[in-house]
Amino acid sequence: MKPSLRLVLAVFFLIAISYLFMVFNGIQPLLSIVIFDGKNIGAFTDKVTAKVSTATHLLASNATLSLDEEEEDPAAYNISSKVVVTGKLSTRDTSWIEEFLPDWQRATYVVNDTTAPLHTQVNKGHEANAYLTYLIENYDNLPSTIAFIHPHRKAWHTEKPNYDNVQALQTLQIPYVQETGYVNLRCSHSPGCPANVRPFRRKSLNPGRDIAPRFIVAWREIFGPEYPIPELIGAVCCAQFAVSRRQVLAHPKEVYERALNWLVQSKDEDRITGRVMEFTWHVLFGKEAVHCPSMADCQCKVYGRCGSESESESGKQKQKQKQNNKEIVAPPSPPSPPPPPSKQIPEMKAKEQKQGD
Repeated sequence: MKPSLRLVLAVFFLIAISYLFMVFNGIQPLLSIVIFDGKNIGAFTDKVTAKVSTATHLLASNATLSLDEEEEDPAAYNISSKVVVTGKLSTRDTSWIEEFLPDWQRATYVVNDTTAPLHTQVNKGHEANAYLTYLIENYDNLPSTIAFIHPHRKAWHTEKPNYDNVQALQTLQIPYVQETGYVNLRCSHSPGCPANVRPFRRKSLNPGRDIAPRFIVAWREIFGPEYPIPELIGAVCCAQFAVSRRQVLAHPKEVYERALNWLVQSKDEDRITGRVMEFTWHVLFGKEAVHCPSMADCQCKVYGRCGSESESESGKQKQKQKQNNKEIVAPPSPPSPPPPPSKQIPEMKAKEQKQGD
């Protein structure tokens, strides 16, 4: 083979390798400006580039990837594969989700209209009914990240600043959700932490509203009759959280079906069943019975607000908790004074006489 021909083939080989490297790494190819053998191959490059662009657009869309296609490394997850799940009455306006969170898919369940495209079978159990219905209906086709929220944009129990669900989801650290599996969207401990429920407490402080006794029945129904019921259950309120698909799939679909069946069939009012699920979600998704991350840790890892701001809020929270503890714990009673001598001596003599007898 002539040296000139060898050189031409070597150059062609290097160009081909470089082109493939750029295509597979999403780099705009420069081959369209290369002229080889007197022919412009820019048209060919444009076609290939269009194919790559189409594939990139599909990956950046809200299309859900199947489990087999997804990388195991959380950092490699398609972070745009995410959904907001909420339940609402037919009269509630939730257009703010679509308007301000366009990069999230939406699954809005109407709880009082069975003709709606997405609906629950009955209006019971507050938000838990919609959450469980979504998990059951989409168990085999879940996006990477699922955020469960209430239908209102702002409320006292939504995380600071501004108590705004839009801001919460816009700043939610998706890689951390994938890493830990479950995060509560509220960082402030009150109400709910450090221990909100004592399932085995014999005497109820408020028998008509106490949810503690229901946990034993509910958890054995959901997790199985042999499930060890903890002495204490604690978590931040108020049933707004985000989970990863992997964490949902840690349980078989039947677990969520049993939870929904208990919710619907229970003779308790829906405010009771909804409250039981409110302090069940964190356990269902892999956390300890008492799950109360610090304010600073939550703000930093869940929302990326690290440093003085979160530390200041955490300090205020600790101070408030100490004050609450002081108010709850009554001061010890002072010791009883000893009896006067005139009475004490006869009592002692009577005791000695009795012992002598």
